[in-house]
Amino acid sequence: MANNVDIGGDGSLFIGEDKTFQLELLDPTNTFPVNMASMTIVFDARASDFSSSAFFTITAAIVGVFNPVRSLNTQRAQAVVTATQMNALKSAPWRYSWKITSFPETVAAWGNWYPQKATAA
Repeated sequence: MANNVDIGGDGSLFIGEDKTFQLELLDPTNTFPVNMASMTIVFDARASDFSSSAFFTITAAIVGVFNPVRSLNTQRAQAVVTATQMNALKSAPWRYSWKITSFPETVAAWGNWYPQKATAA
């Protein structure tokens, strides 16, 4: 089951910044970590759920060390969105998802993300 989590909108996500997004993949009960070592995971951003193409799709790096004990698990899927990519966004709600593209293909997390525009420099 995919988790619906919103990102930004609270002064934490600004257009023009480099941003690193991380995903900790958990089992369907949201209790135990899932080992992502053999998975291909992407961070996908679209204008809406009905957009035919992604604004960008970034293949995540799997970083850290897997441990089945959540408090000891440092493994994460990590996607870096550059300032150049962020500059191309408008200050508006966007849709994102973390997708496992290796078999079986599935959505791990999804929701709205809200990049904000600060005053011009």
